[in-house]
Amino acid sequence: MKGPPVPPFGEAAAGRVARVPGSRLRRLFGFVCEAHPPPIYAVVCAGWAYSLLSMLLPPRAGAALGIEGAAVALAFFLILLFLRAVDEVKDLDYDRRHNPMRPLVRGAVSLGEVWGLAAAVAVVVLALSAWLSPRLAVFAALQMAYGIGLLLLERHSATFRRRILLNLCVTLPVSAALNVYAYLFLASRGLAPPLQQAVPVLLAHVAVFLHLEFGRKLKWPHLAAAGENGYALALGVPGASAACMLFGGAACALATWAHLSAGAGAASPLPWFALLPAAVGLQGFIVSRQEAVSLKPYFGGAMVLFFLINIAVARLV
Repeated sequence: MKGPPVPPFGEAAAGRVARVPGSRLRRLFGFVCEAHPPPIYAVVCAGWAYSLLSMLLPPRAGAALGIEGAAVALAFFLILLFLRAVDEVKDLDYDRRHNPMRPLVRGAVSLGEVWGLAAAVAVVVLALSAWLSPRLAVFAALQMAYGIGLLLLERHSATFRRRILLNLCVTLPVSAALNVYAYLFLASRGLAPPLQQAVPVLLAHVAVFLHLEFGRKLKWPHLAAAGENGYALALGVPGASAACMLFGGAACALATWAHLSAGAGAASPLPWFALLPAAVGLQGFIVSRQEAVSLKPYFGGAMVLFFLINIAVARLV
């Protein structure tokens, strides 16, 4: 359970914290580096966007992976940064109890500064999306509005805060929408494949995200703090581990099917190799019952490897 909701918007409403000295830009830069590390998320977002575009594009239509493809990857990065800023506000009360070193909790930035960053990023996202396509700007606006709606829902619904599987079902669309963003970009250029061909690709990328989501939060219940939420607490360690690997297998199976359909031949099953880092991390987790193990590098690495393999296989067609 995450406890009572944080009061409505504003630093005074949430309780003042001692602010770290320094310029506002320096504090915001530090916040971004900590909460949304640019080198890591640049690799993730570039891989995510180019994996989608490579698999969705018709053969020999690589021109769309030029500067506009890079713009789609940048939009992914900025949308995730916006959602990260909103999440920092949304999770403030929970982080005060369980993650006291989060930047907003310890006063590295103020609530007003985080909201200001979110607003500035939103403006850039809308401008970039409008340059790509007016419809993309509308879609991005709806996606970011959904993120704000999640914050309001969590503040007013104890059930939503307490039930992690319900929380996942409601919050998943805001991340899964990135896949639709890439498809709409291609549609605006007349390059989008038919839906029956695109759906396996889109679902594969949703599944690999869920693989990461379940994997990075695996924790033995006896190591969880009082009141801490987690998939292992809701499903048990065997259930959460099985769900994690099930989503990973689904992502690879769907990607294999998509590559086979595109004519990649013997290279089509290569995405299965992306599960190796996750398998190593999961094995370490199982044998280390008495100490906490960070699985995010293993499952994050598996997701990036999945993207890179898809890009490589798609280029063989």
